[in-house]
Amino acid sequence: MRRAYHHGTMLIDTDLDRIKRFLNVERQNLITKGVESFPSPVTNLRSYSSTVSHESFCEAVKDYFTEYYRDYMNHGSNKSAIVVDDEFISKIPKVAEYREEFKTWEWVYGQTPDFTHKFEKEFEWSHLKALFESKNGIITAVTLTPSNIKYHNLINALEDAFEGRKYGDEKDIDNALNDVRVSEQLSGSNIGGTSISTNEMQLVINDIGKWIKDSL
Repeated sequence: MRRAYHHGTMLIDTDLDRIKRFLNVERQNLITKGVESFPSPVTNLRSYSSTVSHESFCEAVKDYFTEYYRDYMNHGSNKSAIVVDDEFISKIPKVAEYREEFKTWEWVYGQTPDFTHKFEKEFEWSHLKALFESKNGIITAVTLTPSNIKYHNLINALEDAFEGRKYGDEKDIDNALNDVRVSEQLSGSNIGGTSISTNEMQLVINDIGKWIKDSL
Protein backbone atom coordinates (compact mmCIF):
# COMPACT_ATOMS: atom_id res chain seq x y z
CA MET A 1 0.00 0.00 0.00
CA ARG A 2 1.29 3.46 -0.92
CA ARG A 3 1.00 6.17 1.71
CA ALA A 4 1.34 9.92 1.60
CA TYR A 5 1.56 12.38 4.47
CA HIS A 6 0.77 16.07 4.12
CA HIS A 7 0.97 18.73 6.79
CA GLY A 8 0.87 22.49 7.00
CA THR A 9 -0.90 25.47 8.51
CA MET A 10 -3.90 27.13 6.88
CA LEU A 11 -4.88 30.63 8.02
CA ILE A 12 -8.61 31.16 7.66
CA ASP A 13 -9.44 34.30 9.64
CA THR A 14 -6.33 34.95 11.72
CA ASP A 15 -5.24 38.29 13.18
CA LEU A 16 -2.18 38.83 10.96
CA ASP A 17 -1.04 41.86 12.95
CA ARG A 18 -0.68 39.69 16.05
CA ILE A 19 1.29 37.11 14.08
CA LYS A 20 3.70 39.82 12.95
CA ARG A 21 4.15 41.04 16.53
CA PHE A 22 4.82 37.51 17.79
CA LEU A 23 7.27 36.62 15.01
CA ASN A 24 9.10 39.90 14.53
CA VAL A 25 11.20 39.69 17.68
CA GLU A 26 13.74 42.46 18.21
CA ARG A 27 16.70 40.36 17.10
CA GLN A 28 19.29 42.45 18.93
CA ASN A 29 17.55 41.61 22.23
CA LEU A 30 17.25 37.84 21.71
CA ILE A 31 20.47 35.94 21.06
CA THR A 32 20.06 32.19 20.46
CA LYS A 33 22.18 29.25 19.34
CA GLY A 34 19.22 27.72 17.52
CA VAL A 35 18.70 27.65 13.75
CA GLU A 36 17.53 31.05 12.57
CA SER A 37 14.15 31.19 10.85
CA PHE A 38 13.04 33.66 8.22
CA PRO A 39 9.44 34.92 7.92
CA SER A 40 7.47 34.49 4.71
CA PRO A 41 4.42 36.44 3.51
CA VAL A 42 1.10 34.93 4.61
CA THR A 43 -2.56 35.70 4.02
CA ASN A 44 -6.03 34.55 5.11
CA LEU A 45 -8.49 32.48 3.11
CA ARG A 46 -11.09 34.99 4.25
CA SER A 47 -9.39 37.49 1.93
CA TYR A 48 -10.60 35.37 -1.00
CA SER A 49 -13.93 34.11 0.34
CA SER A 50 -16.21 35.84 2.83
CA THR A 51 -18.04 32.59 3.60
CA VAL A 52 -15.15 30.22 4.26
CA SER A 53 -15.00 28.71 7.75
CA HIS A 54 -12.95 26.09 9.56
CA GLU A 55 -15.68 23.51 9.00
CA SER A 56 -16.14 24.24 5.29
CA PHE A 57 -12.38 24.20 4.72
CA CYS A 58 -12.03 20.79 6.41
CA GLU A 59 -14.88 19.40 4.30
CA ALA A 60 -13.31 20.75 1.11
CA VAL A 61 -9.92 19.21 1.94
CA LYS A 62 -11.52 15.87 2.79
CA ASP A 63 -13.51 15.85 -0.47
CA TYR A 64 -10.45 16.75 -2.52
CA PHE A 65 -8.24 14.07 -0.98
CA THR A 66 -10.99 11.48 -1.29
CA GLU A 67 -11.32 12.24 -4.99
CA TYR A 68 -7.57 12.47 -5.62
CA TYR A 69 -6.80 9.15 -3.93
CA ARG A 70 -9.98 7.37 -4.99
CA ASP A 71 -8.16 4.78 -7.09
CA TYR A 72 -5.96 3.79 -4.16
CA MET A 73 -8.91 3.71 -1.78
CA ASN A 74 -10.85 1.41 -4.09
CA HIS A 75 -8.07 -1.17 -3.80
CA GLY A 76 -8.04 -1.06 0.00
CA SER A 77 -10.42 -1.91 2.81
CA ASN A 78 -11.41 1.73 3.44
CA LYS A 79 -13.79 3.03 0.80
CA SER A 80 -14.28 6.42 2.44
CA ALA A 81 -12.16 9.02 4.18
CA ILE A 82 -11.49 8.64 7.90
CA VAL A 83 -11.94 11.89 9.80
CA VAL A 84 -9.50 12.14 12.71
CA ASP A 85 -11.42 14.17 15.28
CA ASP A 86 -11.32 14.27 19.09
CA GLU A 87 -13.54 11.21 19.38
CA PHE A 88 -11.32 9.25 17.01
CA ILE A 89 -8.14 10.29 18.84
CA SER A 90 -9.60 9.34 22.23
CA LYS A 91 -9.78 5.73 21.02
CA ILE A 92 -6.03 5.63 20.32
CA PRO A 93 -4.26 5.94 23.70
CA LYS A 94 -0.79 6.55 22.25
CA VAL A 95 -1.96 9.46 20.09
CA ALA A 96 -3.83 11.00 23.03
CA GLU A 97 -0.68 10.56 25.14
CA TYR A 98 1.45 12.42 22.58
CA ARG A 99 -1.17 15.14 22.31
CA GLU A 100 -1.00 15.81 26.05
CA GLU A 101 2.80 15.71 26.00
CA PHE A 102 2.91 18.48 23.40
CA LYS A 103 1.06 20.76 25.86
CA THR A 104 3.61 20.38 28.65
CA TRP A 105 6.25 22.93 29.65
CA GLU A 106 8.93 20.29 29.07
CA TRP A 107 7.95 20.04 25.41
CA VAL A 108 7.31 23.74 24.76
CA TYR A 109 10.35 25.16 26.61
CA GLY A 110 12.45 22.31 28.00
CA GLN A 111 14.17 21.41 24.73
CA THR A 112 15.06 24.92 23.62
CA PRO A 113 18.70 25.80 22.83
CA ASP A 114 20.75 28.21 24.93
CA PHE A 115 19.71 31.82 24.50
CA THR A 116 20.02 35.28 26.04
CA HIS A 117 17.07 37.66 26.32
CA LYS A 118 17.55 41.39 26.95
CA PHE A 119 14.79 43.91 27.62
CA GLU A 120 14.26 47.13 29.57
CA LYS A 121 11.53 49.39 30.89
CA GLU A 122 11.02 52.79 32.48
CA PHE A 123 9.17 52.58 35.80
CA GLU A 124 8.15 55.52 37.98
CA TRP A 125 10.68 54.43 40.58
CA SER A 126 13.59 53.58 38.23
CA HIS A 127 14.69 52.62 34.74
CA LEU A 128 15.46 48.90 34.72
CA LYS A 129 17.44 46.72 32.31
CA ALA A 130 17.14 42.93 32.37
CA LEU A 131 19.30 40.18 30.93
CA PHE A 132 18.11 36.57 31.24
CA GLU A 133 20.24 33.59 30.23
CA SER A 134 18.51 30.25 29.67
CA LYS A 135 19.53 26.66 28.91
CA ASN A 136 17.05 23.85 28.23
CA GLY A 137 14.28 26.16 29.36
CA ILE A 138 15.85 26.86 32.77
CA ILE A 139 16.96 30.36 33.77
CA THR A 140 20.69 30.03 34.44
CA ALA A 141 21.64 33.65 35.12
CA VAL A 142 19.87 36.97 35.64
CA THR A 143 21.22 40.50 35.63
CA LEU A 144 18.88 43.35 36.61
CA THR A 145 20.36 46.84 36.36
CA PRO A 146 18.37 49.70 37.94
CA SER A 147 19.23 53.35 37.36
CA ASN A 148 18.29 54.04 40.99
CA ILE A 149 20.82 52.40 43.35
CA LYS A 150 18.29 52.73 46.16
CA TYR A 151 16.88 49.35 45.10
CA HIS A 152 20.21 47.56 44.70
CA ASN A 153 19.75 45.06 47.55
CA LEU A 154 16.20 44.20 46.54
CA ILE A 155 17.26 43.75 42.91
CA ASN A 156 20.05 41.38 43.95
CA ALA A 157 17.57 39.29 45.92
CA LEU A 158 15.28 39.07 42.87
CA GLU A 159 18.19 38.04 40.62
CA ASP A 160 19.03 35.15 42.95
CA ALA A 161 15.38 34.12 43.24
CA PHE A 162 14.85 33.94 39.45
CA GLU A 163 17.86 31.70 38.82
CA GLY A 164 16.95 28.03 38.42
CA ARG A 165 13.32 28.81 37.59
CA LYS A 166 11.52 27.63 34.47
CA TYR A 167 11.62 30.17 31.65
CA GLY A 168 8.11 31.24 30.67
CA ASP A 169 6.47 29.48 33.63
CA GLU A 170 4.40 32.16 35.38
CA LYS A 171 3.79 29.96 38.41
CA ASP A 172 7.52 29.46 38.92
CA ILE A 173 8.16 33.19 38.52
CA ASP A 174 5.44 33.87 41.11
CA ASN A 175 7.16 31.41 43.45
CA ALA A 176 10.40 33.37 43.07
CA LEU A 177 8.62 36.64 43.85
CA ASN A 178 6.94 35.11 46.89
CA ASP A 179 10.31 33.84 48.17
CA VAL A 180 11.62 37.41 48.09
CA ARG A 181 8.47 38.70 49.82
CA VAL A 182 8.89 36.13 52.60
CA SER A 183 12.59 37.01 52.98
CA GLU A 184 11.64 40.68 53.23
CA GLN A 185 9.11 39.95 55.98
CA LEU A 186 11.56 37.79 57.95
CA SER A 187 14.37 40.32 57.65
CA GLY A 188 12.23 43.26 58.65
CA SER A 189 12.67 45.05 55.32
CA ASN A 190 16.49 44.97 55.53
CA ILE A 191 16.66 43.21 52.19
CA GLY A 192 15.63 46.36 50.43
CA GLY A 193 17.64 48.82 52.48
CA THR A 194 16.56 51.02 55.35
CA SER A 195 15.21 53.75 53.06
CA ILE A 196 12.55 51.53 51.47
CA SER A 197 9.19 51.09 53.14
CA THR A 198 7.33 47.78 53.02
CA ASN A 199 4.67 49.26 50.74
CA GLU A 200 7.29 50.62 48.36
CA MET A 201 9.08 47.29 48.30
CA GLN A 202 5.86 45.45 47.48
CA LEU A 203 5.19 47.93 44.68
CA VAL A 204 8.63 47.32 43.17
CA ILE A 205 8.30 43.54 43.45
CA ASN A 206 4.83 43.59 41.87
CA ASP A 207 5.97 45.87 39.03
CA ILE A 208 8.99 43.73 38.24
CA GLY A 209 6.99 40.52 38.50
CA LYS A 210 4.36 41.64 36.01
CA TRP A 211 7.01 43.00 33.65
CA ILE A 212 9.06 39.79 33.73
CA LYS A 213 6.02 37.56 33.12
CA ASP A 214 4.87 39.74 30.22
CA SER A 215 8.35 39.75 28.68
CA LEU A 216 9.40 36.10 28.94
